[in-house]
Amino acid sequence: MAPVRKNLSREELIRRELLAALAGINVVVLFAVLIPAVLPLERTGGEQVPAPWIFAGVQWLLKYMPPVWAGVILPVAVAFFLLGFPYVAKKRAKAAETVLWTVLAAAALVTILGYLLI
Repeated sequence: MAPVRKNLSREELIRRELLAALAGINVVVLFAVLIPAVLPLERTGGEQVPAPWIFAGVQWLLKYMPPVWAGVILPVAVAFFLLGFPYVAKKRAKAAETVLWTVLAAAALVTILGYLLI
């Protein structure tokens, strides 16, 4: 028998989302404080790369893709996807959730690869 899902009140949903947002912001701020923003010279082949870690994925993509695609089209497409996600998720919740996690995992992977490989 499938478990019964309890509908949350509006206040409880807002409280949970606010706590999740604050936890996410804390993780990002902690990561930004602990990880230096400038990549070490030995990773860049002697060139100084002063970009913060959050742009490391875009820099890594720029090494292998045309600048218009890596610096403009892909980031804008991901941003529009994330902005439009709530509207898509209403109709096909499970498929939309799977796509969302896939996009977020890909963005995280590109950022980590960019930080480690540049």
